[in-house]
Amino acid sequence: MKKVLFFLTAILFFLSFQTFSQYPVGHQAISYIDSSRNNRNVTTEIYYPATTAGETTPIASGPFPVIVFGHGFAMTYEAYLYFKDTMVTHGYIVIFPTTESSWTSPSHANFGLDFAFLVNKMKMEGAKATSFFNGHIAP
Repeated sequence: MKKVLFFLTAILFFLSFQTFSQYPVGHQAISYIDSSRNNRNVTTEIYYPATTAGETTPIASGPFPVIVFGHGFAMTYEAYLYFKDTMVTHGYIVIFPTTESSWTSPSHANFGLDFAFLVNKMKMEGAKATSFFNGHIAP
């Protein structure tokens, strides 16, 4: 009986967490310039917990962890949008770099450096008073 009660309590707890932490999905397409790499243009699609779903809608209150997710070889980020549908609704900012999506000769080294750049850029954006993401990036 104790096992059944524990199991039912765990399920109720899990379900209450699922419904409590649902956020609408906001979106922005942003291009950042990496001055340390000959002013490389790092284009990215950013999906974030929002107050209402849509393009450039206000971000929800609170800091959120950031996930930078890369597309596979000869693919684009659109193939992975299901990650956005799950992670953002549960309180994560999901960033998809759109660089190096060439079918013929992508640079994996540059793509990796784009990841590192975007992580650092988002940390800076979280601390920048004039940024849309000010105060919304978890440490």
